[in-house]
Amino acid sequence: MPLKQIHERTIRIRTFETDENKILIEGNLIDERLCRTFTFPLSRISEPKIIHNMTARVELSLPDTIIESISADMAQVPDELC
Repeated sequence: MPLKQIHERTIRIRTFETDENKILIEGNLIDERLCRTFTFPLSRISEPKIIHNMTARVELSLPDTIIESISADMAQVPDELC
């Protein structure tokens, strides 16, 4: 029997130069349901979709690697419980 993929998690880490003395590190996590799923806390069936899309960013000064700023956002969440 062929395998049927039901979930995929992608984690991507990227680093950017923002100027001569700073870098920005960005991490992104995407969870995707690839089939219909029963959600226990909500007692309902959910259709296939991206369930999490979260990004965190850290800006560092160089060469001392001091954290200058941190930010995060959740562009996609599965339901109101998140």
